[in-house]
Amino acid sequence: RVDCRNNIIRLRNGGGKLALLSANGVVELGPNWLPIGWASSHDRLRGKVITNGRLLSGESPCFVDEAKADYRLAPESICIGAGAPLHSNVLPGHALTRQYFPHQSSKARLTDGTKPDRPLDLGAFEFEPVKK
Repeated sequence: RVDCRNNIIRLRNGGGKLALLSANGVVELGPNWLPIGWASSHDRLRGKVITNGRLLSGESPCFVDEAKADYRLAPESICIGAGAPLHSNVLPGHALTRQYFPHQSSKARLTDGTKPDRPLDLGAFEFEPVKK
């Protein structure tokens, strides 16, 4: 059983090759961004895919500079504010308090998603305006 929420699942070759299950099991999809063309399974689906949140889809989630591996969210990204709180079974022990910081480090995440006026963003990084 997988509880999959607040993710950006990006494939470089489009979503037509993405299948969430290939055997028995259950995938519960909370809010996520998935590429256009994803499928529950490429085989006969023996498991279950349950949608428990808003699924966003498109050609790109709008990263700052994907070609240079800068996967922070650009200001126009539909992933900003589209997340949901983590499942209560993982809290408080696995609250989302840190995020990746280059290289092989971390820094405080701007929100843990517990404030209604500042929901989590999808993906590994909370949106931060780029400082010029």
